[in-house]
Amino acid sequence: MEQVAQFLQRLGEWVERDWRRSELDLAAFQETAVRALEACRPAEHLSAMDVVEWVHGTDALPQQMDIAAHFGNPPVTVFRGRGFHIDVYYWLEGDTDIHQHAFCGAFTVLQGTSLQGIYTFEKGRVLHPRLIQGQLRLESLRFMKPGDIQPLAAGERFLHSVLHLDHPTVTLLIRAEVPESGPQHSYKMPGLSYLPLGFCAHPLRRRVQLLQMMGLVEPARMRAQLRAGLRTADPLTFTHLLLESRSMFQNDWQGFAELLNEVYPAQEEVLDTLLPVLRDVKRVNRITRAKCAIAREPDLRYLAALLFFCTQRGRFLEAMRQRFPEEEPLEKTRVLLSRLSAAMGGDLGFEMTPAAGVALRALFSGKTEGDFLATAGPEARPAELSSAWRELRGSDLLSALFSDIR
Repeated sequence: MEQVAQFLQRLGEWVERDWRRSELDLAAFQETAVRALEACRPAEHLSAMDVVEWVHGTDALPQQMDIAAHFGNPPVTVFRGRGFHIDVYYWLEGDTDIHQHAFCGAFTVLQGTSLQGIYTFEKGRVLHPRLIQGQLRLESLRFMKPGDIQPLAAGERFLHSVLHLDHPTVTLLIRAEVPESGPQHSYKMPGLSYLPLGFCAHPLRRRVQLLQMMGLVEPARMRAQLRAGLRTADPLTFTHLLLESRSMFQNDWQGFAELLNEVYPAQEEVLDTLLPVLRDVKRVNRITRAKCAIAREPDLRYLAALLFFCTQRGRFLEAMRQRFPEEEPLEKTRVLLSRLSAAMGGDLGFEMTPAAGVALRALFSGKTEGDFLATAGPEARPAELSSAWRELRGSDLLSALFSDIR
């Protein structure tokens, strides 16, 4: 434990010395954090359990910055300096949130592996100061392993999502708050920037909580209250009421569709913006359920991460080649989908039958249903192949990869 304490103190002091050279200029802090991680190499000196044992054994634990553990499972503040602090994050699940930061700095992986997607957002219509339609693009994918370092800029300059592949994955973050960056926005595909509910005013958050309670005890009254609220809500409130209430209709999608039709005349502009987002939320929720079923399966979690990040078949296949260089990527995809189906008790939205394996190859090559059936061998069963093609093409899990195929 003494060695852990000494290393954390040395790392914190290194940051303080280097940052003082720039007179504590926030614009220089990102480079300071990167230099500190490169010089001190935390992954070579700390293990996940080292930090746990130190926390339980020390009488000098720094004041914790996120005691409610909103970010991390949990986070641990291991050093507090002048204007910055250092946290270690344990990740069992994490989430699929694409986000910006209200701080700058850098993080490194201590244990496990992660897949990071870095995005850009091109602004379009401003529906509300904290709700903006636009176009979200995945610019790069990065596989991160122990020792890898990622600089972090505050605000709109850096958008990312990190999906953790091992159970747990542990990261160390050196961060300084940047007040002028404002509340950090989250992003949803295909293109929406919005203020997350956790940063919204308390009355809205309480309204959502009460609707969730009503949904459990008096669903009919909840729907009436929700319907009335949606008709008169401002665009940001409307977005949160809709996104948060969607799960209350998990087994009644017809009822949810009817609700949308009823409020559409009063909220035409914002609802037209949200419909593509809601379709993608359905896809992401399916991926999230899959991740929960495969907590200790890094290869399957990698597949789930690719299905979240990749909307282009070429990028998906290239990422499969990088992870499994000695295996044919489509065959590996088929095998992993079969394993994922078994882990989820068949709840994929499709069955990975032999016909589905053939249809999967056709879809990845961009074939329409007609082209696929026309080129099938004489031994093929057209009805079975057609059914498999349609199930894969329309599935929540794979829909983004095949959205251009009609």
